[in-house]
Amino acid sequence: MTRRKWLNGTPITLGVVLTAVLLAPAPAEAQIYRVQRGDARHAIGFNLGYFALRGEDSRVDEDVLLADLPSLLFEVDDFNGFTFGGEWVYGLSDYLETGVGVGFYQNTVTSVYRDFEDI
Repeated sequence: MTRRKWLNGTPITLGVVLTAVLLAPAPAEAQIYRVQRGDARHAIGFNLGYFALRGEDSRVDEDVLLADLPSLLFEVDDFNGFTFGGEWVYGLSDYLETGVGVGFYQNTVTSVYRDFEDI
């Protein structure tokens, strides 16, 4: 005869089965969305980003910006800023597509010379 262990009046095996049923994933077929051939011709995408220049320590010695930086009153990090954009893509065939994209970034950095006086 088999002995069952009881936990608060319910067999442990029933608790294991209920846990397995509740944690089981949904059937794979319920997650499939069938795309018709005509629907897959267009695509729209959006992007967010961050424009960042390399810092002074990662630039080569012959870099023009690095050479002129001691005479200017701005930092390299002043050029950093957020970008955003979007694109529309149209599939011409199974292996060829065309598209149009637009992006935007704006940051104003005034280049003021450290030792210049306008007389």
